[in-house]
Amino acid sequence: MNNLDFTLDENIKKCLIDFHNGDYPAYYPSLMKDYILTYHNLIYRIIKELDNYFASNELYCLIDIFNSTNYSSSIVSAYNFLIGNTTDALEYEPFIIKKWEVDKNVLTKKIKQLSEFQAFGIILVMYKFWREPDRYKNNLSLLFEDTAEIA
Repeated sequence: MNNLDFTLDENIKKCLIDFHNGDYPAYYPSLMKDYILTYHNLIYRIIKELDNYFASNELYCLIDIFNSTNYSSSIVSAYNFLIGNTTDALEYEPFIIKKWEVDKNVLTKKIKQLSEFQAFGIILVMYKFWREPDRYKNNLSLLFEDTAEIA
């Protein structure tokens, strides 16, 4: 495994010690590892719960809508990003409804029922698809599987 060598800016250091009591600089590497593994496990727990939440055509529609978007939590919440971009696309690009044979009201309702963290999980699923579209295009259920090998 490759070791990453980088300098932590002050904001990252504050985040690392926000929920930790101890000798801070000495604990940064283990805190980073713990936080990353915890994040990974939490996000996959949510993602697995969302498997089969959307019908295949709805998920393909979302993947199509978000094919060239970049999410940033410093700009907008995951929920607002997901619902805003989806409703805009369904309203102003109606061909996408026909292409994927989706009911825009049903799809919008499903998104509105998501929590912030679930919306973030769906965004990550779409990013995962576009990272390797040939791998997932014929089997969307693979998107909801944890493919990282964590020892």
